[in-house]
Amino acid sequence: MKTIKIKVSLSTQQEEIFNQYIDQLEWFWNLALANQFHNHCIKWYEWAKKQQQLLDKTKENLDKLKPEQKQLVLDFYSHKYGEKQPKLTEKQKDLINKFEIFSRWLPFDLDGIIPVPLLLGNSGYEGLSCRIAIGGPRWVRDENINIPLKNKKGEIIHKKGSKLVPGKHPYQPIKPTPHSYKTFPGGKFAGRELVDVKKLDNLDGLNSIRSAENLPPLTVPTDYIGGTMKFFEVSWNAFLDPKLPERRKVKFKDKERKLTTLSNNQKPPNRINPEKNTVSISGIGEVKVIDRNWLQRLNLENISPRTYTLSKKPSGYYLNIVVAHPLQEEKSKLDKQLPKVKKEYGEESQEYQEILSKYNEVSEQIKSSYFDDVKDLSVGIDPGVNAVISTDHGALFMPNITRERISIHIEELQSELNKIKDINDAQWKAAENKGERPKTKNEIKLQAQISRLHEKGANSANCFNHKLSTRIARTYRYVCWEDTKIKNLLKQVEPQALPEGVGYAHNGASAKRGLNWIMRQRCLSDLEAKTKEKVEKKGGKFNEPSANYSSQLCHCCQQKGERVSQHEFICKNPECSLFEKLQQADVNAARNHKQHGGFEVGEVKYNLTKLQYQKPKRFKKKKLTK
Repeated sequence: MKTIKIKVSLSTQQEEIFNQYIDQLEWFWNLALANQFHNHCIKWYEWAKKQQQLLDKTKENLDKLKPEQKQLVLDFYSHKYGEKQPKLTEKQKDLINKFEIFSRWLPFDLDGIIPVPLLLGNSGYEGLSCRIAIGGPRWVRDENINIPLKNKKGEIIHKKGSKLVPGKHPYQPIKPTPHSYKTFPGGKFAGRELVDVKKLDNLDGLNSIRSAENLPPLTVPTDYIGGTMKFFEVSWNAFLDPKLPERRKVKFKDKERKLTTLSNNQKPPNRINPEKNTVSISGIGEVKVIDRNWLQRLNLENISPRTYTLSKKPSGYYLNIVVAHPLQEEKSKLDKQLPKVKKEYGEESQEYQEILSKYNEVSEQIKSSYFDDVKDLSVGIDPGVNAVISTDHGALFMPNITRERISIHIEELQSELNKIKDINDAQWKAAENKGERPKTKNEIKLQAQISRLHEKGANSANCFNHKLSTRIARTYRYVCWEDTKIKNLLKQVEPQALPEGVGYAHNGASAKRGLNWIMRQRCLSDLEAKTKEKVEKKGGKFNEPSANYSSQLCHCCQQKGERVSQHEFICKNPECSLFEKLQQADVNAARNHKQHGGFEVGEVKYNLTKLQYQKPKRFKKKKLTK
């Protein structure tokens, strides 16, 4: 499946309908989020009760051990030995591993505790605390407060602190009443518990809630409610995923964070009229297409529309149509039939085997339609800074300069906007006005211009990565891409305090800040994800060899060499055929990735001539680094 993005034009009446639908879907989003936070507290207590039972059972098993074995387990998990743990035999290790739960939890007791609502932190599995009161003083960040702390090296660093300020309202205690699931207030499903967010996909129940809140009934089509619910479930599951500990809490929709998309994940557009250049959308009607070559990209003869979304961007309205192979619909129907037939007739029945063979046949037809004449070639790829990627054959692909220029322009306009805001805020306070200051025309104009540039930069990066990933997938069947930890590369340099205790030593933080800025413009994670998806879709394989020492070892002898500069590498092994020969550093790293990628497809003889990185003229015309 792929998405075709088409720019469309809406009439004034259609824009009003669109905004009305968006307002109703924002209300639905906030209702679903409040319900999920409410239910998450209840499920936490259920989970804590199971943990208590597991701990009690583990404690009983601990009491059954011999005194010396019990003391060994207690000493190990109480960190009596500190960081230097004693040497243990294999039997002792097996014994300690049976009580591994003690490393995460200590025995606790929930008896007598009223299951009241909890406060959630930024992650679904941390920051849980009981809320016993509201109001009172609050903590705010203060840049003038410096707290002396020590880093891992023992050096003193300073971090910004917070101060306690009076609150708007005094403390008001909350009555500790037991937590319970919410229910529909009236209508056909009155009293129905909202245990799962999917229970909210009910127009009659939603209208009963709006009636209780003195709101008019919903007019948005139910297809858009289902599409919004799907987006919400993806965000909520990511928030609860323990593999994503830094995922922030799902936000409520307000003036700053608004919904901008109508999503129909169940039906394709009602009608596509190539003669009139119009597309019919549920609830809105026919919208006019502005793009000129949209029919060529849509290509209705070879693909069939599946679902669509209508989004409002700073530059206008866009219709994103998800298209798939014509046989995809038949494949989906067979996929739904398989579990039903398996449950009714069994896995070894003739009915199940016939549907399964037909499903496999359709899948092969769809898969073979994506194959191009891709040879059995493998490639090693090393992502970089000056060259966005380098291949083991010596190809250096230049980065997307357009995005960098747009980012520089955005920063200039943002600086200008901040200055105007500061001047207007000072004038507003000098006039002793109360309430929120309204935005001026200049502020609105600059903010709209910045928003359009952000969209333009994102589109430029997306287009560049699509073209480059498609080129790689069409050329190579086996790709070895360095397993780059982008998050680690973007870490800031820790400050180094001077021995005198006043000021900080030079640590290259400003140079690292400029490098981080350039790395963010490259969008390497998105490029890698697109390449991997397209390579595997065409039947290829995508491996990610480790990046350890790949840029320090010679690809020929695997001995440590010398980096003369950022782009030059020299082997220092006298027995190597490349001894004292200048190599392009990124190309040498790409060749190491290919050797450790796990593919043995043919033999490649590299040209041992001098490889130089020639800077294009376009780099010299515009200052791109900070």
